[in-house]
Amino acid sequence: MTKKFSELQEYSRDLYALRSAMGLLAWDQETGMPAKGGDGRARSLSALSKIIHQKYCDPKFGDLLVQDNLLPQENAIVNGLKSDRDKALKIPQALAAELAETASISQRIWAEARPKNDTEAFNPWLEKMIHLRRQEAECLGYSESPYDALLENYEPSARTASLKVLFQTLKSELVPLLGKITEA
Repeated sequence: MTKKFSELQEYSRDLYALRSAMGLLAWDQETGMPAKGGDGRARSLSALSKIIHQKYCDPKFGDLLVQDNLLPQENAIVNGLKSDRDKALKIPQALAAELAETASISQRIWAEARPKNDTEAFNPWLEKMIHLRRQEAECLGYSESPYDALLENYEPSARTASLKVLFQTLKSELVPLLGKITEA
């Protein structure tokens, strides 16, 4: 392992520690955060999102990603980090921060509205999240469907067109099965 790869590992550990902190804050928001802590939590997630974005976009990180003579597993790590960096470079920091803050607020509003079946309270936040995700998709780029750009985070290389075929196949088999279950 080269010194430069060791530096990259250390840098990426910090990135993942910050991302983990965001995950813990989001988890706490859903499980144990005091009811009046929502606005502060949203600001915290937004601030962390900015820091993470800055670290991904830092030219030093870009330099560390240029590596030679790597083992296959090291190369896989570098490629994953390059992919994450490429996405961050395409998304403005302000959009990343607004997405984090709005997602946090939206989650809280949804948690309050759901038991009351109060879609009117949640709909404006849902619309705002859809608007922001569409902006994100435009920044990331896509060839056919805006959802393809967002899907890449969850199912790399999957595309909306192939998922439509998959779901249609499932539907053709599950709907008759549901009918049989209902009759029984």
